Amino acid sequence: MGSTSESAAVRKAELVAVVHDEFRFLEALEAQGGCRVEVDGGDPDRTVLAYIVGPLTFEVELDWQELCAFLLIARTVEGGRPPGYYMHEGKRMRVQFHDALTQTGYPDQARLAALRAATAGSGPQAMRHQISELAGTLRESRQHLIAQRSRLFGDE
Repeated sequence: MGSTSESAAVRKAELVAVVHDEFRFLEALEAQGGCRVEVDGGDPDRTVLAYIVGPLTFEVELDWQELCAFLLIARTVEGGRPPGYYMHEGKRMRVQFHDALTQTGYPDQARLAALRAATAGSGPQAMRHQISELAGTLRESRQHLIAQRSRLFGDE
């Protein structure tokens, strides 16, 4: 019985390490004063790694119940993660990554299709693939999303 929970803990640690590896390009911005990383593991059913990069926060969520990984694009509020979840006090706080790209007219349809296909899976191997696809797509689209922030969240 203990070995099952130990193996689950090892799997979680390995997948969190995969996120750090795949999203290293954002962590590299930290040296330039442009990124702060927060890890929220307070909920046993999910772990969130938040990359706070200027006006946007990129939250990689590892869902341990569904065994899937996804990315939320969030507004940065007072230099940190926003309150609430999708909405807070009538304001949009977070948008699913694929939806954010679609809403802002991201032009690479092949990349969007690959992202959609990757997020359909479940399980540890699917999570690794999802993390890789999310990171690769964000690497290519980050500047687009920053430029389109007001379309996603509106200006205060």
